[in-house]
Amino acid sequence: MEIVDSKVRVKDTAQWSANLRAAVAEISDGREGVRIKFHSKPKAIETLARHLSMYRDNVDLNVNVSLADLVNGSYRLERGELRVVDGKMIEVTPAPTRRKNTQRAE
Repeated sequence: MEIVDSKVRVKDTAQWSANLRAAVAEISDGREGVRIKFHSKPKAIETLARHLSMYRDNVDLNVNVSLADLVNGSYRLERGELRVVDGKMIEVTPAPTRRKNTQRAE
């Protein structure tokens, strides 16, 4: 763009950088002068995030677990038989127990 005789003149878009061409959504000339409308940065970021699957729009909340399984699982958590790692229940393998030597030395 350039200003000539107190008026804004837009250069030929072929002379614009690729980044500027990508950023401009619309150019219009009206009563108030030249109007340049840019693409929305937040909308572009949101579109990119959706493309990269960073949003979870459809979350399945159906859970097929009985009340008895939930209660049993909570008891097993309290006893240390289960633990939660990255949101998943993991069985805890108990450490082998040592037997005490019941033989007496003579």
